[in-house]
Amino acid sequence: MIKNLAIIPARGGSKGIIGKNIKPICGKPLIAHTIDFIKQIPAFDKIIVSTDDSNIKRVSLEYGAEVIDRPKALATDTALAMDSIRHAVQELESSGETIEYIYILEATSPLRRKSDIVQCMEILRSGKYDSIATLIPSSISPGRMFQINNNTISPYIEGSVAWMPRQSQPKAYQCDGILYGFSNAILQKYKDSQSAFLGKTYPYITPYECLDIDTLFEFVIIEKLLEMGYPEKSLK
Repeated sequence: MIKNLAIIPARGGSKGIIGKNIKPICGKPLIAHTIDFIKQIPAFDKIIVSTDDSNIKRVSLEYGAEVIDRPKALATDTALAMDSIRHAVQELESSGETIEYIYILEATSPLRRKSDIVQCMEILRSGKYDSIATLIPSSISPGRMFQINNNTISPYIEGSVAWMPRQSQPKAYQCDGILYGFSNAILQKYKDSQSAFLGKTYPYITPYECLDIDTLFEFVIIEKLLEMGYPEKSLK
């Protein structure tokens, strides 16, 4: 019985930063930060990396994770992340494993605190929710966004007034990639869902500022923050 399964989805076809998931950051490959982080939380029974890339596989095994080879069809730019999660779960179950809870931790979001993950696991195991996701307040309100069509600027949300004070703008949130969690039972119930928000989802607001890595600019910022011990140590 696997009570708490951790899955790190990590395909090899990054376009923004080539080889992003294994690019060295603070002395070790990026994905190793998430693997080592999970190993510090005893409640996790198993760490799985789902990847199509031989180099990511090698590094993941070196740092103590198990690897499930992801089919190429599930590793394209248009492939759905949840399909790769379902594939990993099916592979484990076909080998005789029984899984209770599944947690997704993205390698590109290494700014985590153990206390938040443990609290999320406790909330999910309380039985009051089917799933949980960590989110942060968006730095830009949708009311301050625009679209451009035929060189014409118009509000992204019709009727919004971008020039209103920030405090008057609608508040929005975005997923930060720190954690998604759900029961295996609810995953099986929503077999065709493209979303990790399954059933009744608890929104866990991450209580500190964080980033996920999509660009080299963000990579450099996160490397500096990790060097400072953030987020376990607050910025001063």
